[in-house]
Amino acid sequence: MKKTFLIWVTACMLALPTLGTAATLSGVVIEDESGAPLDASLLLYKRNATGGFDFTAAEGTDAAGNYSFNYLEAGTYFLECEAYADCDPETEYCADKYLPQLYDGVQAWDFAHKKNIVLASGSAKVLNPIRIKARPFYFETMPIDPVVIPDSGGTVKITATVINTTKNILGMLFWGEMEPPCRADHSRFYDLWALYPFAQHTWKVIRPGANKVVLTCSLGAQAPEGPYFYLVFGGAGYVSPKMPPLEGFFCKGVSADECTTDFAVAGRRGGTARAVRANRNIATRFSEDGKVLETGPRKK
Repeated sequence: MKKTFLIWVTACMLALPTLGTAATLSGVVIEDESGAPLDASLLLYKRNATGGFDFTAAEGTDAAGNYSFNYLEAGTYFLECEAYADCDPETEYCADKYLPQLYDGVQAWDFAHKKNIVLASGSAKVLNPIRIKARPFYFETMPIDPVVIPDSGGTVKITATVINTTKNILGMLFWGEMEPPCRADHSRFYDLWALYPFAQHTWKVIRPGANKVVLTCSLGAQAPEGPYFYLVFGGAGYVSPKMPPLEGFFCKGVSADECTTDFAVAGRRGGTARAVRANRNIATRFSEDGKVLETGPRKK
């Protein structure tokens, strides 16, 4: 066993560039407006022989916003960065506050204009600060506060706070998705009747700053017991959301002790807000004014 382990370690070491030829890439991630360091994840891609780019490495920032990629081969790279709001994902639904970005100053949807980074053998390159901008609109961080409705059914009120970072006043529609589905009305019937099960469109004027939005979802006695996970969207309609959705959950027909944050963690398929974003198959790209530029599978 020990011999096998040593062979494996030796193979890994041989696969890495030598200390003399290995390159490093480092920098800092900060908030564009305040200059404060950000908690962020960075993905590094290296150009291959056919001209495309392959994923190479992932790193996170430290408390000061610094990051470093070590033991890199010489070549051409590009860097993708996503920053996160300061919150505790075990007790809060974390705001998807910041726009993903490519180095240097290019929004993540705009791969055609990404800036390539050329590393020479043995070089140590320090990049310009990655300045991350806030989304024009986003759902604010909110505490996980489980709600229980009785087995006989009832109505859940979902209250969210939308932050408008622009100077514009505009009207916006809000709607939701549910798993399992529920009805938006007070019918006594329950079935899997719609793709967007509580797709009530609530119209709201969104002013600069914080705006309260309230949606309701009704479950009848026929609805199964257990947890119900929801996503709340805002925008011009189903095909044009202006911001990432707000996630949440409530319970039906169980005790308050059973309806705990464990359900919220399980619903994230990984325990953190980052895991939710990492597991989504569809990426929607937004411009700085909130216009949807592309919706579809993520491409490199």
